[in-house]
Amino acid sequence: FSSMPEWSVVSMNALIAGYSQNNLEEAVVLFQEMLARGVNPSEITFATIVEACHKPESLTLGTQFHGQVIKRGASYEGEYLGISLVGLYMNSRRMAEACALFTELP
Repeated sequence: FSSMPEWSVVSMNALIAGYSQNNLEEAVVLFQEMLARGVNPSEITFATIVEACHKPESLTLGTQFHGQVIKRGASYEGEYLGISLVGLYMNSRRMAEACALFTELP
């Protein structure tokens, strides 16, 4: 992907979605490269990568991405990101956080 002529959020979301299905580590590297190139992640970017973190071995990484969501002021208005975060916290048995996020959804 280093030879891609244009780094848009749409093309990056597609690549991250593909990598996150089988290679979360590569998806994270791609996310970091996206930031380094000045491409701002969208709600879909965050939702895709958080969704990939629902596996038990990736839950800590998912909460770190939630921190990025907060830091960057991403919105839950499209619901996809909010639902992904609720699922993340439910899978990690952190029901208080899951319920709090759920009540914030539109």
